[in-house]
Amino acid sequence: MATRTARAGEAPWATAPREVMATALVRAILDHARIANHVRTVTICETEPERLDMAWEALRRAYTVG
Repeated sequence: MATRTARAGEAPWATAPREVMATALVRAILDHARIANHVRTVTICETEPERLDMAWEALRRAYTVG
C-alpha cells in the first residue's frame, strides 16, 4: 500500500482538491439536514478567511446544483 505524508495545511486523508472535498462535505451536511427534517440552520465557523470563502462557495454550489 502506497502512503504519502501530508503537506502543511493538507488533510492526510483527502483524495480530491479542497474545493471538491468542501463541496462534498457541505452536500453531506445538507442531505443529512433534509433527511433529519429538524435542522433549520447550518452555521459555518472558520477562522481562516480562505477556508470560510471556500465553505460559503461550497454552500452556494450545493444550493444551486441541488
